[in-house]
Amino acid sequence: MSLKTETIGKLKKLFPMLSSNHDGEVIAAVKAIQRVLDKEGASLHDITSALGGGRDRVVYKNRIVYRDRIVEKVVYKEAPSPTPPPPPPRENKINKVDHVRIIRLCEVLLTERHITEREFTFINSLSIRAQRYKERFNLTDRQIDWFDAIVKAHKADE
Repeated sequence: MSLKTETIGKLKKLFPMLSSNHDGEVIAAVKAIQRVLDKEGASLHDITSALGGGRDRVVYKNRIVYRDRIVEKVVYKEAPSPTPPPPPPRENKINKVDHVRIIRLCEVLLTERHITEREFTFINSLSIRAQRYKERFNLTDRQIDWFDAIVKAHKADE
């Protein structure tokens, strides 16, 4: 990547600041150089190649030192992440239920004063769905268990 003349002009002003005797000024100069390069979409490697040195591609080597030998391993990219496990099988089976019985019990339960707001919302939604779908109305095992528990707790089936 070639650098624009404006960018090179800014860098010419910043590079002499790297020779300062004060560490803070050197760090500030390096950060300023990095900001100028980031704004241009370039990096320090582009400056090196513009000066005529270095390679276009940088290869990093990991050096593993054992007691008896040294092993060099070239790393080009990270390993792909593992695939997530498949989702567990669904536990709830859908069951056909008697929609007329559900509607009748829902009407009784909705007039009950001692049901919670959560139970009221659940029963109301069952009533609406049972009236809409009629013979095609169905519930999961968990919904049936919860509805039966509400009916037993409020003795609405009597």
